[in-house]
Amino acid sequence: MSGKWNLPPQPLPSWLSPGLETTEGHRDMTPGDFTAECVCELLDCGVSITQAIEVTANTLNETGHGRYYRANNLGGWKITPGIPGKWWRAPGNRAPGATWAGHEGATVTNLKGGDPPWCYYRAFASFAQYFAQWLKLFVPKPGTVGEKHRYRKTGVAFWFEDSAVFSTWFRELCLAGYKGARTKKNPEGSIAEHRQLVAMARTRFAQKKLGVVPDGVWGPKSKAKCEEFQRLNGLQVNGEITQEVLEKLAEHWLATHGEAL
Repeated sequence: MSGKWNLPPQPLPSWLSPGLETTEGHRDMTPGDFTAECVCELLDCGVSITQAIEVTANTLNETGHGRYYRANNLGGWKITPGIPGKWWRAPGNRAPGATWAGHEGATVTNLKGGDPPWCYYRAFASFAQYFAQWLKLFVPKPGTVGEKHRYRKTGVAFWFEDSAVFSTWFRELCLAGYKGARTKKNPEGSIAEHRQLVAMARTRFAQKKLGVVPDGVWGPKSKAKCEEFQRLNGLQVNGEITQEVLEKLAEHWLATHGEAL
């Protein structure tokens, strides 16, 4: 059997404070609005528009396009001993064939590589706090971590790769085991999906900042708004989401912090 465990709540680990448990859920946002907000929060963290879109694409995958997250935890980031702050709990993912002693007649516990019946997760004050800490751990800047750091190569690729081949950082993320052992062994499927999500994030962000419904479909209204924006900003007028368009949209947003263009 697989899916979610259905055991009653377990006794809390001794290192978790009951008084810091939160029941905060997630904000009701459209996928397009969620995408644009993630990109903007990442820009505020000091990354480039290309980097912001890349990380947002990974976040879309981890949250089901903004549908599945709680307490501003956009990556299912579990809490561990020594991490201060609020937390929340949820039933764990049950691996096929997993057993828990005393449940369904099982006499031994064998998680088969899956989660225990209950998992405990970090709560963050905002998307901005989550992304700042995510960037620090999973794409550390070169020189800030040792040679043996699990994500050192991911950070090198993230901060130094040319934008034309930028998704190579995501390959390093997979090879570091971020997506689990199966993806680490064969990351090609995840990489292909990531590239599709990058294209979706680019489109939604551009639409949102151009004043078009960010539905991810680049139709006549999106193209017309883009052409207008290109003319006003001295860019080549072709109605397409070029790198120059994205950089100029990001520049406008950083200058106005979310005010209408």
